Amino acid sequence: MDNTSRRPSFLIYKSFYKPIKNLSNEDKGKLFTAIFEHQTQDFDGSEQVIEPQIEMAFEFFKNQFELDNKKWEKRVEAQRANGKKGGRPKNSVEDDAPDEKPNEPKETPGFLNNPTKPKKGEKEIEIEIEKELELELELEKEIIKTEKKKEKKLAKQQKKIVEVNFFSKTLDELRQDLGNPSLLRNDGGIQMARFDTLSCRLFFFFNSNQNLPRVQHFEIRDTKGNLIDKKEHIQNCYKNFKLT
Repeated sequence: MDNTSRRPSFLIYKSFYKPIKNLSNEDKGKLFTAIFEHQTQDFDGSEQVIEPQIEMAFEFFKNQFELDNKKWEKRVEAQRANGKKGGRPKNSVEDDAPDEKPNEPKETPGFLNNPTKPKKGEKEIEIEIEKELELELELEKEIIKTEKKKEKKLAKQQKKIVEVNFFSKTLDELRQDLGNPSLLRNDGGIQMARFDTLSCRLFFFFNSNQNLPRVQHFEIRDTKGNLIDKKEHIQNCYKNFKLT
């Protein structure tokens, strides 16, 4: 959290609203509090505790904040490097010498005989900032696209490793095997059910538009949200769920 603590501000994009709009007002408030606790590191205990119902949304924000912080750090380093290159070193002889013409008035900038470059107006500055943000968003989209490709590849690897077939199971059938889900969520015709243990989480996705929704996709992740791709770790996860 060094990057976050050094940065005086953080960005929340308009596109962030869509993934959280179905949360209750209470959960939106909890998410808002969790975001500021994360940014300021102002929370009780040695680690921040995120409530299950907002955890997925919080991870979405957290990942974006980490990307923004990396870009901010690069920009700070670039400015610091430019600062080292620029500027005239102090010359004690020249700087300490008295003015030969102390009473001569200085030239006033802005007249025809002494033109100066006009300062940029607020509108021009805003346009430049907008262009910079658009470039950043394009870069973020490429990063997200790359990350999704990696996750898709990992998910395929999981399917080859797993020994328990969850496809086509209903939510009631999953309850019989795994107990009650820690989180249920509907978003745009997709229902998600998450089952937790202390070391891993199982995510199941259903088409909620079907009369009897069945598992169409599932993922095995660790408690930090990363996809698990090693066979021994997947087997340990199954043991925690008492599936083996």
